Amino acid sequence: NIQECSNQINIIIQNVLNSYKISDGKVLVSPKIINLLDFCKNENKFLTSKAEFKNQKFAFECNLKNPRVFCDENSLKGIYINLVDNAIKYTDLNGNICVKIFGDDENTFLSVCDDGQGIPKEKQRILFNRFADIGSKTTRKEKSVGLGLFVINELCILNNIDVEYKENENAEHGSIFTLKFLKIG
Repeated sequence: NIQECSNQINIIIQNVLNSYKISDGKVLVSPKIINLLDFCKNENKFLTSKAEFKNQKFAFECNLKNPRVFCDENSLKGIYINLVDNAIKYTDLNGNICVKIFGDDENTFLSVCDDGQGIPKEKQRILFNRFADIGSKTTRKEKSVGLGLFVINELCILNNIDVEYKENENAEHGSIFTLKFLKIG
């Protein structure tokens, strides 16, 4: 429990700091080529244990041999950890979370899918707003200051990454967030 609380506090602090840096125009990005598969495998070490703590099934799939993207590594870390942490946070015990890396001729995609509570339709329009309260009655037990999705969106903008939300149509509830990167040759 102490480790879990420490990790949550760290994520909140990073989001607050990033939020202020973004509003002050002080976020500097140093894009470089990153192997997305290696990056996710490294970050998943912490995230899978967090999901296991809630008896959740954490699946990771990649159908690309060498998925390389061009972005700032610290930004990518903030985006990825926030997306997966939200999936874990808002998915019930024994729920499912799946991270997928896939691509087409022009783009590389990373999606984070869960069968959690999802986001109420009336709150989807403010999804990426700062301090947005997008929870529902069933998610009130989870602590949130409403910065994670704002930070994700702003970091995506700074790194020319498109982020999209849609409801998980393969489950009764849930969310799918997809990042779209331009494919590197």
